[in-house]
Amino acid sequence: IQPAAVDAAQASLAPAAFRREMLGEFADVGIDERVIEREWIAQAQGRKLQERTAPVFAVDVARHGGDETIIMRISGGRARVVWAARGLQSIMPIAGQIAALSAAEKGPPPVFWIDADGIGWGVLDRCNQIGGLRVAAFQGGTSAADTRRYSNKRAEAWWITRECLRDAQVDLPADDRLLAAQLGQVTYSLDLAGRIVIQSKKTMRQSPDRGDTLAMAVWAAAGQHRGERIAEMLEQSAREIASAEGPRQSTEAEFAADGGQTTEEAFGGGPRGNWKQRMGWDPDLPIL
Repeated sequence: IQPAAVDAAQASLAPAAFRREMLGEFADVGIDERVIEREWIAQAQGRKLQERTAPVFAVDVARHGGDETIIMRISGGRARVVWAARGLQSIMPIAGQIAALSAAEKGPPPVFWIDADGIGWGVLDRCNQIGGLRVAAFQGGTSAADTRRYSNKRAEAWWITRECLRDAQVDLPADDRLLAAQLGQVTYSLDLAGRIVIQSKKTMRQSPDRGDTLAMAVWAAAGQHRGERIAEMLEQSAREIASAEGPRQSTEAEFAADGGQTTEEAFGGGPRGNWKQRMGWDPDLPIL
């Protein structure tokens, strides 16, 4: 990093943010800091990204009457709330919306990641009963992929979202003030093991339903992107191997032309025999 870039960052960032971003110094254990800087949120609201990847949906099911049930769609970093409702008395409308949104998409059916830590399991089961829907369970309280860095999967999802916003990889709607406010109010701290812990919903006046749904969506989209990249690399590797080997001849078709030579003889380069004969074993050598 050039000294000028460090000086510019120090002038524009808050002291805690500068220490974290430029010096790699995280908060002390028990000290809360904001997960996502408000500046990054404002920049994402003015960003326009193209939908160049297969869409992914995230579903956060409200646990209480005042909370929102949210369905969010993300494609190519462009994230939008496509359905929201409060005070639902049944899971049936949620499953119905998932079915309608899935049918409206072109191409293969998209995956809907459903927050299944609470009553979301009921939505997941109902979608499986409907059939034809691709649904998966997101459990934020379970272990993260990187257990040394994150306290649980929810912390991992929020941190991935933080890094994507910082790196200008997310496009947010300019008119969704509630989403922006929720993203900017969630804090993090470190536990005794030095892992990142995201602020619990129980300590907040209002549940960050939209923020949690975005974190789930970005986490799922990042995982899908990694899977697509791995598949592409495997396919390219297979093509390179096939090209290097050249066209294969059918040993079955060549069997008669080879005078009845067996496949083992064809690849072994000689007639059948015991392993000592095929390796040119010297009978005078001791057996170890």
